[in-house]
Amino acid sequence: MTSDQLLEHSLSDSITITDNRSGESIEIPIVDGGIDSSSWTKLLPGLWFKDEGFAATAVTNSSITFIDGAAGRLEYRGYPIEDLANNSSFLEVAFLLLNGDLPNQIQLSSWEETISEASDLDPNHHDLLLQAFQKDSHPMGMLTSALAALSSMYPDSRNVEDPQIRSKHTVNLIAKIPSIAAAAENF
Repeated sequence: MTSDQLLEHSLSDSITITDNRSGESIEIPIVDGGIDSSSWTKLLPGLWFKDEGFAATAVTNSSITFIDGAAGRLEYRGYPIEDLANNSSFLEVAFLLLNGDLPNQIQLSSWEETISEASDLDPNHHDLLLQAFQKDSHPMGMLTSALAALSSMYPDSRNVEDPQIRSKHTVNLIAKIPSIAAAAENF
């Protein structure tokens, strides 16, 4: 690439901002379609930016979720949510989110077996999770609270830095949610 092409490339992948109060300018690179917010503070120390609803704010890049609200698009791992909702099971989508692609038939069978083995909820835990609620409690509030309480029944789940423990409890959570949700709905 010639120096002129490099200059043109670098200019097309950046934005220059001038502070009219001081006349200072700063060139900010555009990376992956966005601008690192720390670049703004170099030019505009002490100023903050208001973005109601975080319409133009990205907390991080995600390899899992893509959202374009203006176009009405939501994708998980590159798959449109409508396709997943119409053509994939809950466990297929869970596998996709965790592993990056939909499972083949062998992977799906193994995944379903793994989830099935972890799905039982100790009857004592089941009763403890539900006893604290009033009969007219909303099922979603019950599910949320029960999931928080469930974490206290598995103390090693706090060790999120260990990939094996994290994986074990991810499976545990996926496996137990249907039972807890059903119990909350039928409470």
